[in-house]
Amino acid sequence: MKTMRKQLFIALSLSLAFLTACGPDTSIDQETQNQLIGKWELQKAYRNGEVAESLDELFFEFTEVGEMRTNILGSTTQADYLFEGEKIVQTSGDNGMEIAYDVAEITDTSLILTTTLRRYNFKFDLRRATTETE
Repeated sequence: MKTMRKQLFIALSLSLAFLTACGPDTSIDQETQNQLIGKWELQKAYRNGEVAESLDELFFEFTEVGEMRTNILGSTTQADYLFEGEKIVQTSGDNGMEIAYDVAEITDTSLILTTTLRRYNFKFDLRRATTETE
């Protein structure tokens, strides 16, 4: 009887480990991290589903070394950022506030971020900033 329980326990443990290992990878992959690098300018912002024109000048700028600049809270601030699962987490900024952004979509030229700030749900439709050469 003990041997049967032990075998059942081992079988269940292996099944659970297999199912856990085969779950979807919900982390931001290296390609997406690389696409994020650069400056992104707002095309349209939504606050609780309504267009938020007060954010018209919003931008995000991400570097390769985990630093970012943004004016999401009004004035331009610098902060560190890191990746946690499917989120970009803005940490240790000038304002001391930690903000988590979900990457809803990213391509070479567009980025859609969502977040919740002060109990408001935000969606930011951003485009990669173009650099003008003279």
